[in-house]
Amino acid sequence: MLLLPNNATFSLASTLLLQNARHTTSFAFSFYQLAALKHSTFTSTPIQQNALRTSSFSLPTPSSFQSAALKRSIFVCNAPLLKPRVNTFQDHRTCLVFFQLSPKLFTQYSKYTKAIPTRADTAQLPESELVKHGVAAKLIKKLPPKTQLYFYIMRCDKPIGTMLLFWPGSWSILMASTSLQIHFSQVLLLTSYFALGAFIMRGAGCIINDMWDTEFDKKVSRTAERPLASGKMSIKSAQLLLGSQLSLGLAILLQMNTNTIIYGAMSLPIVALYPFMKRITFWPQLTLGLAFNWGALLGWIAIAGSPNWAVTAPLYAAGIFWTLIYDTIYAHQDKFDDLRVGVKSTALLFNNNTIPVLCIFAVFTISALLLSGYNNGCSYIYYAGIVFGCIPHLIWQLINVDINSQQSCAKFFRANSWFGAIIFFSLLAEYFYSSLNKVDNPVESKNSCTLQQ
Repeated sequence: MLLLPNNATFSLASTLLLQNARHTTSFAFSFYQLAALKHSTFTSTPIQQNALRTSSFSLPTPSSFQSAALKRSIFVCNAPLLKPRVNTFQDHRTCLVFFQLSPKLFTQYSKYTKAIPTRADTAQLPESELVKHGVAAKLIKKLPPKTQLYFYIMRCDKPIGTMLLFWPGSWSILMASTSLQIHFSQVLLLTSYFALGAFIMRGAGCIINDMWDTEFDKKVSRTAERPLASGKMSIKSAQLLLGSQLSLGLAILLQMNTNTIIYGAMSLPIVALYPFMKRITFWPQLTLGLAFNWGALLGWIAIAGSPNWAVTAPLYAAGIFWTLIYDTIYAHQDKFDDLRVGVKSTALLFNNNTIPVLCIFAVFTISALLLSGYNNGCSYIYYAGIVFGCIPHLIWQLINVDINSQQSCAKFFRANSWFGAIIFFSLLAEYFYSSLNKVDNPVESKNSCTLQQ
């Protein structure tokens, strides 16, 4: 094990490597590792500087270099990020280099691992600046410590997830209500049901995710203090809470028509699969998109009794591409920790090509939203919201987000709630405009019966 207390040891360490390297590839990679450390710079706190002085890196063994692709990633300047090997990270002070990385990403990885404080140091750090505590978080902190855990595991202190789950369902409700001229009282009732359901099912999804990912969460600095990962809550308590959440969700679903109940139940396997997908594919964000935007189908069915695929299919697709955008940005917060523990994501898949790929997803998102509105017969009000609201918002995000900054990724991830709100209020204005235009010729339809009598 080679200890690097400061840059002054670089020359000595490299000399020792020259004298003692037994394998050419091992030497080449070790020297590159030292060079990456020497040229990396970052701003650190005194605690992080202490972690840097005691940080160490293990030299790779010859068995780590059996892959020709790995050798290419060492010697070719712009080699792509290759599939990481799953290994267990044992200590914050020791970075075991087990991953097939491009040199550029490895340099960033070296910068990051030097700045990671030990578990003992972490306890001394101030509250994370990444979490802007709002009213909900302040209210939770006033509760007894054990009670707080139940709210934290449901992420009640971070309502952004609930909003992102709620928006697609509300869009669908408003589109169906506009098309079928449903009375506003019924629209308000259904929207309230969907909002409550989004809160409950988002909490249930977080519990399922934490139960699957307990061991991974322990090794990721941002998630290490979650109730299950920290050991403050038992699995049994989480299971009981999950059961109560699912029961409440079912109670809300039973207020809807039969088809809504059937389609709602069909989403549960997707919700349960999401935490598992990050172990086997670099596209877990796609699975999340399928689950998080299921409301785009349910909203129309809750109003009309059956889906109008010409409207709901492109609306659902728009939500999926939108989810790929915001959750890829979100995943960049943990990309270096994910590399260590073997978790996969689109952030690692796209790597330095993230912004160009997200631009393509943004085009698909806007195109699908426009197609859905066209098939629903929307007026200029809806299109104005998309053109003058959604498009500038996505451009602003993709121009300004820094995928190598946790603070920036967190900020622009949260900003996506406003993207959903723009579409919601555009459709709400469309609904009232349509109602005023057709007030002298209202359309009554038995198919608009939504709730069980």
